[in-house]
Amino acid sequence: MHTTKAIDFSEIKLIIFDLDGTIIPLHKRFYAVWTDTLTKFNLPNISWDDFMQRIEEDSLEETIDQSLHKAFQKTFLSEYSQYWSPDDTIIPGAKEVLIQLKNKGFSLALATGRISSTAELVNEMKHYELDHFFEVLTPQKAEDFRLGALVPKENQIKYILEKLNISPSQAVMVGDYVTDIRSGKAMGLKTIALLSSRVSVEIIEKEEPDVILESINDLPEVIFD
Repeated sequence: MHTTKAIDFSEIKLIIFDLDGTIIPLHKRFYAVWTDTLTKFNLPNISWDDFMQRIEEDSLEETIDQSLHKAFQKTFLSEYSQYWSPDDTIIPGAKEVLIQLKNKGFSLALATGRISSTAELVNEMKHYELDHFFEVLTPQKAEDFRLGALVPKENQIKYILEKLNISPSQAVMVGDYVTDIRSGKAMGLKTIALLSSRVSVEIIEKEEPDVILESINDLPEVIFD
């Protein structure tokens, strides 16, 4: 655990989770959709090893021609939701953590960067038997997508807070990528960064989250300590 600031969880009512890389595994699905999208845009493909190295360095966007950047990202994020199979699983231990949090009375919400309908997101969560844990589930809307922040979530966070009538000071954003932290901080939330997607800790530290953890399984140690 890499704690940078203390969070008083006695004041926290809501925990907002990212999905991919936070609750369900990221890399296999991400690589398949990314390489498929590279092919669709007639861009050079990349190997698995190169992909994993770029994830760690947060340099994957360098594989995209800048003139195609926004169109590429919208295609990728839209198709990501369609690319799953009944064999997909959640990160081991994640469900048990969600159970603990619900039993302690926290409200839970989900804000994913995927571009999809809410119904599609709910259906996938039903497959994982996770849908009942979350009071609000919000995918990214195509009209909210903007270049310069790969998966901005400010509008989703705002929607969740208003829907549950909870103030930013009473909420925490948990995610595995820099945009989760940036969006949470921009909206006045406390932030917990996870290293489960293998983005380097040095890159995550630059975003100055309140807490950095190895994975969702370390969350109870911070909350219930």
